[in-house]
Amino acid sequence: MLNHALSNRLHPPPNTSHAPLILISDSLLQPALLILRQFVSDALIGSDGSSSSVTGRGRVVLLCCEQDPAKLLPPNGTHDERRVTVLDASFDSQLLPSLPSTSTSQGPRTTYPSRATLQSEILSAVKEGNGEGGVTVVLDSVNALGDYLEGGEGESMRCLKKVWEALRGQKGSRLILVHHSDFPPFPSSSFSSSTAPLHPSLPAALLSPTFSPSTAHLTLRPSAHIELLSRDYGLSFPSSLSSDDEIDPRTKAFLESLAHKAVADPFTPPVPAPSTSSTPAPPPPSSSSSAAPDSSAPLPFSLSLTPSQRLARSLVSNPFAGADKPIYGESGYAAPVLPGTATAAVGGGIEYTPDRGDDWDDEDPDEDLEL
Repeated sequence: MLNHALSNRLHPPPNTSHAPLILISDSLLQPALLILRQFVSDALIGSDGSSSSVTGRGRVVLLCCEQDPAKLLPPNGTHDERRVTVLDASFDSQLLPSLPSTSTSQGPRTTYPSRATLQSEILSAVKEGNGEGGVTVVLDSVNALGDYLEGGEGESMRCLKKVWEALRGQKGSRLILVHHSDFPPFPSSSFSSSTAPLHPSLPAALLSPTFSPSTAHLTLRPSAHIELLSRDYGLSFPSSLSSDDEIDPRTKAFLESLAHKAVADPFTPPVPAPSTSSTPAPPPPSSSSSAAPDSSAPLPFSLSLTPSQRLARSLVSNPFAGADKPIYGESGYAAPVLPGTATAAVGGGIEYTPDRGDDWDDEDPDEDLEL
């Protein structure tokens, strides 16, 4: 399928007015720069290396919102630079001290559009050479286009829809878009109203039949995923490019599962796991473990006090009175008898004498109670 997409054989016969849409979903683990450069090279030079081939007779319009245009074009001298129109809206172009409108001194004709003129300039570049072969419009990042325009995602979708409609009348034309699937969606623009209707997600809107009735969606997978499927799961991939060889239907599910788990740093190689032969053996059980008490044995239980508890209890003083302070009652001073001694002593104790406030009459408890 990739070979047919590169050679522009995915669209219907030339007698139909249909412009195919190719959406490339990449990630940080597998960027789309190389395959995008191959699309541009085949459109300008052709798959056989000749600019006079069928696939190398059209024009190319590059809308660069993220990459340097020089990274997407073939080497100088290998193609006709007059068939290339570059619209440089990247971040580096905005840092130029004096931003020119058009530059043709070196390389292809390059235009530096603003946010207000980007849509009109790309439409004029598409319609510039009408009737001179197909036009290949390449956008290096749909995410960056939505961030560049003031209207955000909604304005970027309207702009791409108008570009696609402008390509419909030109034979052999196509629109190639790159979407970064692992980038978070850009925030809504401050110029848009808070009551504006919500737009669908960007990939869903681009793959919708209302945008294009025929779409080729290419999802780039890291080479490590392919090697893992072939090595550990036994899912072999065909070596030839013939369409007769069928790929195992389980491959798509495995690739999607691996893509969701790819959260590590792609620039840090994984640390190989230690082999089982070098794993140290667990230490033998020590002799102290055999002398440990049995957990199933009943625990000792006793209510009697230990000697240390008796000593601590004897050191606690009487909380009601000090040992050297007298106690006064109704009959005057009385030396209490300490419990267990049966002899009079001086010091603390508890003395209680019923008074008139206590009611001892069970028949009429409240008759003699004085308040």
